[in-house]
Amino acid sequence: KTININGGKINEHIKVPFYRKDLIIPSNGISKDLNELINKYSKTTIIAPIQVPEDQCLPWARVELNSFILASIVLAEKNPDNIFIIKGKKGELNFLDKKTNFLISKTKNIHTIFSIKPRLLKYNQFEDIITKADLLISMSHMSTTIWQAISSNVPAIAINDIHPPSFLNEYSNFEIKLDELSEAYDYWINLSSQEWSILRDE
Repeated sequence: KTININGGKINEHIKVPFYRKDLIIPSNGISKDLNELINKYSKTTIIAPIQVPEDQCLPWARVELNSFILASIVLAEKNPDNIFIIKGKKGELNFLDKKTNFLISKTKNIHTIFSIKPRLLKYNQFEDIITKADLLISMSHMSTTIWQAISSNVPAIAINDIHPPSFLNEYSNFEIKLDELSEAYDYWINLSSQEWSILRDE
């Protein structure tokens, strides 16, 4: 006898929601100052970097992190009516170099949320700010934040400069190279809710 009574064949597909869709978090929601800042702008984009620990062998390191944030700064400068929230997760923003931090400080429509242990934040956890977002830009095409955004009805851009294209590349402006960010951003941020609904449900 085998464990799978269907002999290894998939007998049935059952669609289930993303496992973090209704995640209950210990947070007090969006802080008053951030909420007021968001309300001053037309559109809100979350910039989601990934961890770059130097004691592990990963495809991403400080160079890729700084390149991603620098490209996001250029995007923010081109779109002064929109706000860009850089959401740190587990200390990766500590690896930004002086030039990158200086440019962030000079860009008025960028807000940074630092975090070492995200669940210890009293305010402004990812699950809080995604409710205000119009778009997510992820440094990695493998990040679960992409699916967390989509499950919250927020479109996403996934950066992939390292690996062969994944299935995400089959959709226009979804999985992109970093140098394509401006074009992809313009596409998603100007997409109507009706057009997004059609794409999301495909």
